[in-house]
Amino acid sequence: MFVVMELSQLRAFVATSRERNIARAAEALNLTASPVSRTIKDLEKQLGGDLFIRAYHDLQLTELGERMLPAAVRIVTQADAMLPPRPGREGLPRVGATPWVPARFIDDLHRVAGEVFERGVDFDSDVSSVLLNSLRHGALDVAIVHLPVEVPEIATRVLGRYDFQAIVMSRDPLAQQGSIVLADLQEYSVLTMPRMMQPIPMAALHDRLAEHGVRDQVEVDLRDFMSIRSRLRHPRTAMLTTTAPDAPLATTVYPGEATLLPIRDLEIDFLVGVAWREPNFAHGGGVDEVVQRLHPPPGAPPVVI
Repeated sequence: MFVVMELSQLRAFVATSRERNIARAAEALNLTASPVSRTIKDLEKQLGGDLFIRAYHDLQLTELGERMLPAAVRIVTQADAMLPPRPGREGLPRVGATPWVPARFIDDLHRVAGEVFERGVDFDSDVSSVLLNSLRHGALDVAIVHLPVEVPEIATRVLGRYDFQAIVMSRDPLAQQGSIVLADLQEYSVLTMPRMMQPIPMAALHDRLAEHGVRDQVEVDLRDFMSIRSRLRHPRTAMLTTTAPDAPLATTVYPGEATLLPIRDLEIDFLVGVAWREPNFAHGGGVDEVVQRLHPPPGAPPVVI
């Protein structure tokens, strides 16, 4: 079957995949919902299959949609790169970082990107899963995120490795130990960062806790640091996190009030890294330079956070 696809159809498909909602995709394209919906249906008719699994206000890619997306993003971004430079901030490189990494990584990205891209950059700040979705759909050029990433069209390099510890209040019985194993937390309410920070390693963390008999696992609300501090004051409550001095949660730990306990048997690869889309037709050379300058020197191990 010979199928002729128009660029406008691919734009509508990519935008709908990114937003997972017809109305939001239409807004991003400066259109109304009806023509976008009609365009997607016409494309599906041409291809002979559905591109999306349709649920209430949420669209998920089908197997056909997953196969089409990388090529569609390449075509759309390559077409955009052929357009003449646009005035103002339109067309500037887009970089991003999750605010839930130590500040040193975000500061380095701001500095390096500012030096490489002399016209300036647009900066996004969101959780890793959102940034990775933007990278995958061509809406972002490079980002500092939590790893690992299992998306073929996104390349990554490790910058740092988290060293997780348990935080307990200093009056807690566990505070008298120099370190713990996960089984020591069986009778505890264990606070963790939410899965949305990076689903792959967070799912592995929750699975490891369950394997060692920890049933009371609570994902904290990142919007309310005070609630974390209050929860930690409850008896038999611990939190698993990194406590680097420039990490966002460092403010929840106070000398004399809380104790940090290394965990001897927590083997989870929870990493910070730089991620970028390949190929990048518009800003590829600059992105390559940013990645090289952010990456540790050859042979140097990732920073332990």
